[in-house]
Amino acid sequence: MLPSLLEICCMNAVDTNVLIYVNDSRYPSKQAIAAFLVANLTEGVLIWQVACEYLAASRKLEPFGYCKVL
Repeated sequence: MLPSLLEICCMNAVDTNVLIYVNDSRYPSKQAIAAFLVANLTEGVLIWQVACEYLAASRKLEPFGYCKVL
């Protein structure tokens, strides 16, 4: 479910999933929505827990341009 315009205008923080989807090109529609949400944040803070969760989750993602060497 997409957030309403009122919710978007008043956002000052995001969940870890939103930050992950901004950098995850496997799901283009989710990536576009996440990028829109992050771009439209009001001045806010990055919650420490979200930063730690993002770091842990992003380490599990395959690096961009990664190619296994056989």
